[in-house]
Amino acid sequence: MKVAVYTIALNEAANAERWANSAVDADYRIVVDTGSTDDTVERLTAAGVTVHRIAVRPWRFDDARNAAMALIPPDVDVCCTMDMDRFLEPGWRAKLEAAWQPETTALFCQTVYRSSVDDPTPLRSWPAKNFHHRWGYRFRRPVHEALVFTGETEVTANSSDIVMFEVQDLAKPTRSSYLPLMEVAHKEDPDDAQICFWLGRDLMWANQPERAIPLLERYLELPTSKWAEERSEAMRYIARMRPEQRLPWLDKARMEAPHRREIWLDLAEEFHGRADWLNLFWACTNGIEKTRRTGSYLDDANCWGFRLYDLGAIAAWRLNAMDRAVEWGQKARELEPGNQRLTSNLDFFHRRRDEMQSEPIKALIRDQLFSRISRKPVKLLQIGANNGSLLYDAIVKFRWSAILIEPVPFIFDELKQRYAGQPNLQLLNLAIHPTEDRKKIPFYEVKKMENPPTPWYYGLSSFDKNTILTHRDLIPGLEGMINEIAIEARTISGIIDELEVDDVNFLMVDAEGYDATIVRSFPFQKIHPSLVIFEGKHISEDELDITKTLLGKAGYHWLPMQDWENNIFAISHQIMSEDEFGFLNEIIANRRQN
Repeated sequence: MKVAVYTIALNEAANAERWANSAVDADYRIVVDTGSTDDTVERLTAAGVTVHRIAVRPWRFDDARNAAMALIPPDVDVCCTMDMDRFLEPGWRAKLEAAWQPETTALFCQTVYRSSVDDPTPLRSWPAKNFHHRWGYRFRRPVHEALVFTGETEVTANSSDIVMFEVQDLAKPTRSSYLPLMEVAHKEDPDDAQICFWLGRDLMWANQPERAIPLLERYLELPTSKWAEERSEAMRYIARMRPEQRLPWLDKARMEAPHRREIWLDLAEEFHGRADWLNLFWACTNGIEKTRRTGSYLDDANCWGFRLYDLGAIAAWRLNAMDRAVEWGQKARELEPGNQRLTSNLDFFHRRRDEMQSEPIKALIRDQLFSRISRKPVKLLQIGANNGSLLYDAIVKFRWSAILIEPVPFIFDELKQRYAGQPNLQLLNLAIHPTEDRKKIPFYEVKKMENPPTPWYYGLSSFDKNTILTHRDLIPGLEGMINEIAIEARTISGIIDELEVDDVNFLMVDAEGYDATIVRSFPFQKIHPSLVIFEGKHISEDELDITKTLLGKAGYHWLPMQDWENNIFAISHQIMSEDEFGFLNEIIANRRQN
């Protein structure tokens, strides 16, 4: 058996020696150079390769390859077509002779795609018809040329033991000619499904959707369009170019090839954009659990990274499936360990799971405290009342009187609507500041949105924009959702004096980073609330220590609730003994450890 390895070349100096050395066991190594301006020819000649120089005008890959094939000596039995950016694994010759039978006309070997010569990691692999009989074959198509049999009966064999590696140079300038050549190919054979698909794809990449979409739709209608994975890819492309029909096209792609992760990730991104958490969870579950790499050129390595786990964890959190949120959040971080957002998300998911596990205990403590302070008429001062939902049930149940303060105008409107008709309430649209009184000062509110990105989004307004932006990892694009407004600022003492308040037995503060400062500005020497609750999440340990010391001197137990907001309950000695407090503190600590 005589074997020839052959190809065409243009400025392939970087690959010349590697190509020649990998084919050294062939009887002939033949390269047709089509006009190199580097030292490709010299390098190949020095390596013992036979080089022919030709010119093809107008340029077509099939014409060039057929010319190269015509230059193979007639005594050759088996030809191997191998591009210059490919190379054969050692030992291929013996494997070829073992696999090739007298009746064989072509043989498929395994082609393995790598990112670089030095990196042995296979990105994808596929069987390719790279070995063929000397006679009865020609190349067809001006680009993406196919080796076709021109005889009566083709007999193919397979040998996955023969491996041909490919390290493609995607930056080669010759690739700029592919699009016009594909248009020639489509004109020559409009029913060629493969060219129809590739041309539609490249037109999409060239930002010509008005031409790409009809071609991809035609591809889907052709009777030779039978490969489900490629059909699903065409549907993905159409979905990308027709955003108003994106979901129906992605659903068609899913039904065409449900084993492809690429489709499920596209669906997940769509559902995430719509804040459709249940369907997002469904898409991520299927994408993670029921997909596989196909090994084809359509596989997208990016779809096998962290993103599907990331979106799945977000969906699980939204649905309070916190064990799954932690599991997928952990996997996302493992796949992208340097991503700080994923690390922050995972920390949040852990805290939220712990909080949900301890929620029944905390709810019981809260309800007991509310019942205890309600043994006498309650006067509540709530700073950062938001839309009033947090304390609404208690205010109605125990008939508390209250001063409810909310700085953001559109949220204040919701607060008024919620409490319309409720007696003994004073609602104030202003901001409490530790020192500024009766002044207009800058304040940062989040924009009103039809679909807020998180349930706690409207609780993010603050005097400090940077405090709001600490949530940017959980809310992508948060900076663009913030407005600066001028708002009237008052001090607690100023409000108490103006309204002639002589008693407050429940103080609650949620001021996004200013909580402890505002609590310390309360006149405890004049008024002693039975219960103080404030958020400690955005407050430094030093400031918390200062606040704890002040409240301790004022006669309060300090009970951190160990929840996501790091809520602090300061409970007056007047309504809780040391023994009771020690018991509660032990319960909260044990829940955290468990």
